[in-house]
Amino acid sequence: MSKFEPNNYLKESVEKRDFLSLHNILYSILNTDKSFSTTYFDDTLKYITDRIPDFVKENDRQESFKDNTEWDYDYWIRIAASLKDNFTMEKVELLKSMSKKLYPIKEKEFRFSKYLPIAVILGVIAMGLLVLLAKK
Repeated sequence: MSKFEPNNYLKESVEKRDFLSLHNILYSILNTDKSFSTTYFDDTLKYITDRIPDFVKENDRQESFKDNTEWDYDYWIRIAASLKDNFTMEKVELLKSMSKKLYPIKEKEFRFSKYLPIAVILGVIAMGLLVLLAKK
């Protein structure tokens, strides 16, 4: 059983239905824990979808995905980034499958998993600053 406790930024983003911020939060988690060595991504996604059921979209674009023999790090990044435009469970499941191959869990990752929420918050802050700077 997970002891997930959402931070204030996540709570506020859900309350405001700020999809851009929510996508950034999830993208930051993906990039912080590419191997899905913790449940933080799933816990965060569940928190969001329990409160915003239409956050996850159907794969209405009928996208096709590469065969697992063609998976590489660049393709993983492309799929992760595409979640911002079309967040589907098919892509999430694809990323999880790709991660098993490309980013296998290492024992060391478990010891540092308690710092994941802090790393995610710092990542979101950095992305926010980049957006603000880009607007100037």
